[in-house]
Amino acid sequence: MKKRAVKVITSGMVFLVAGIFYACFVEAAGIGVPCPFYAVTGRYCPGCGVTRMCIALLKLDIAAAFESNAMVLILTPVLLPVLIKNVVSYVRTGRYHLGKTENILIVAAIVLLIVFGIWRNLF
Repeated sequence: MKKRAVKVITSGMVFLVAGIFYACFVEAAGIGVPCPFYAVTGRYCPGCGVTRMCIALLKLDIAAAFESNAMVLILTPVLLPVLIKNVVSYVRTGRYHLGKTENILIVAAIVLLIVFGIWRNLF
């Protein structure tokens, strides 16, 4: 259990530090990783704007975060408990297990993201 906890904490710290460095680079250079979907189609994917959303959240600018990608911002607090529960389950047992409610939440989130992706390109 201790080994898994160290692994989770280490992985989380690596992602956090990498994300902060990436955000600083994007802010300083004004360029980020381009969206391949947007590059090919000229349309926004459901994830377009997530980098801008995260940078806005780091600045505590909720309005700009909402404008960048409203659906991901709305879904984050809904799906965060699912992530936390499964990380705790992994640390305790070494396995992930999604219950029926969690599966429904994830499927609903995917459907909402697809609908959002279509809607944001129509209006």
